[in-house]
Amino acid sequence: MKRDQAAHEQLIPLLVDICGAQRYLEIGTHMNQTIGRVVCPVRIGVDPAAVELGGCQMFKMTSEEFLQEHAGKHAPYDFVFIDGDHSAPMVRADFIGIWPYVSADGMVILHDMQPEHESDAQPGFCGDSWKVGVHIVGGYEACVLNMHPGIMLVRKRSRWGPLP
Repeated sequence: MKRDQAAHEQLIPLLVDICGAQRYLEIGTHMNQTIGRVVCPVRIGVDPAAVELGGCQMFKMTSEEFLQEHAGKHAPYDFVFIDGDHSAPMVRADFIGIWPYVSADGMVILHDMQPEHESDAQPGFCGDSWKVGVHIVGGYEACVLNMHPGIMLVRKRSRWGPLP
């Protein structure tokens, strides 16, 4: 099922709202197209080419620098959207690096997890980030939405079943 790549610009803010997230982190903000639509008390963006956005704390640096220097100071994160460097090693590093800072029952969303054609999996678009999805599904509560270029939802589950 083919969908416009910009669908995440509408879907992510909706999911943030549905989850009731209080602290949102976006790695790879590209002109604030998604983070600018998110309504959340705390919004943090990380991108080497970050553009200032009112009501957001923006870090103009790589995700690696953010994870080393700032991630723990601003944690926990209820909702994290990873759409930075589209190489499998960097997406994996971003996911593994931020996971300890995700709140109980928090969500991590990975973009570009289901490119439709080989041409979509080239550097500059999805890259080979989709390869990370294979490893995540095996060890986490995760699913990929059947839409191009693919959004993977990963939940940090703290418990199963209803509250007592």
